[in-house]
Amino acid sequence: MPREWFRVDLMRDRWRSQLKTFVDRQSEGRTVPAELKRDVWTTLRNTAEAGRARGAMEFFLLTTSRDGGLPASLLVSLLPLGDTPADPEEYAAWLELREPEGAGRRQVSVVDLTAGPAT
Repeated sequence: MPREWFRVDLMRDRWRSQLKTFVDRQSEGRTVPAELKRDVWTTLRNTAEAGRARGAMEFFLLTTSRDGGLPASLLVSLLPLGDTPADPEEYAAWLELREPEGAGRRQVSVVDLTAGPAT
């Protein structure tokens, strides 16, 4: 992963404090209401907990970049989550079928990484 991504190791007990560090760093030097920080922390915690329950090992976070890019996250899991297909192409197709039509539709793609294809 590129250096600008924040890595949370879900295999260690300190993952909650890593998420707190991420949220604190993102609000440094900004006027961020405590309620918003709490909401962001809760969303990230819930995502990490759900991922851990399904075998996730790492959680990477990237915030909005200075050039206007969008926030992103990556959840790394050894096994497919639940009854999902293991093949990246089949998994991408499976995800596409579950995305609602419209402006909020998320993009799903498969990329080739050094470790192999990833959805």
